[in-house]
Amino acid sequence: MSAREKRIVWGTAGRKLLLLSNVVGLGLAGCSAPPPAGKEVVAPPAGQAITVAPPAPRPEVVGASPGAAFLWVPGYWAYREGRWHWVPGRWAVPPRPHALWAPGRWNNTPNGWVWTPGHWD
Repeated sequence: MSAREKRIVWGTAGRKLLLLSNVVGLGLAGCSAPPPAGKEVVAPPAGQAITVAPPAPRPEVVGASPGAAFLWVPGYWAYREGRWHWVPGRWAVPPRPHALWAPGRWNNTPNGWVWTPGHWD
């Protein structure tokens, strides 16, 4: 096989491999393992009071589910290092059949805003 023929074969195969890796990568980008039962991946310490109210939730575009077993876990505001940070929503597989995600929420208390973490019910 000539050098030119090898480039053509590798070029076609390489493009197919690159396309496949991009498709798989995009497919997995929105997937994640579910948070441990009763815990969220990123959250302020439970019970920590924040004096500044959280911003309004961001609207999120919920793409197609990566599979029948996945449920949407919505995004939320986390307070870290003196600033609010948006944690985007994601698709997750519940830890057990028929489990539903109860989203976390910020509660306004006399001491400030206190985070109640989301959990699987």
